[in-house]
Amino acid sequence: MQLTAGVVVLFGAVATLTGQSRPDLSGEWVLAKERSTQTLQGSRVTAVTGLLGEKVSIRQDAKTLTLDISLAALGRPIRAVYNLDGSESRNLNPVGNGQPDEPIFSTATWDGDKLVIQTRGSALIDGKPLETRRVVWIDRDSRLTIERTSEGQPTTRSVYERVKEYGSPASTINATRALRVLS
Repeated sequence: MQLTAGVVVLFGAVATLTGQSRPDLSGEWVLAKERSTQTLQGSRVTAVTGLLGEKVSIRQDAKTLTLDISLAALGRPIRAVYNLDGSESRNLNPVGNGQPDEPIFSTATWDGDKLVIQTRGSALIDGKPLETRRVVWIDRDSRLTIERTSEGQPTTRSVYERVKEYGSPASTINATRALRVLS
């Protein structure tokens, strides 16, 4: 009887997890430099800095994704908030060197279990605003991965490891670990 109840609970957890196509990215994350890369014209090198700094705190609710980014070189935190309903979000991109921050405009949409953020800057490069595409997901090893592409720029992949979880029920976390054991 206990075995049957355990199997039912496990399959219930599996059904819950497989039914979730939009992961909760919430938590405190630190850059895994050795796993982060830049690729330009086929050459891949380890990335020196992460797309979200050395450390990022993420809060996600039904409407928004809020990132609090720690970047030592800047000397101040950065906050970015993205609307998850596909409507435009306005944030400020720090320029540094005493320059005013650059307004940037983004839309965030889900593509299965990946969040796709299209961003258009206000500064012009060759007469056009710089446009970037960032894809954000949790990999099968529970690492946060961000891949940034932009025309004429290196493709950057930053990988972060979670050091603290926010709002994740223990049963979901334990079910995720159980699935890894079974796979």
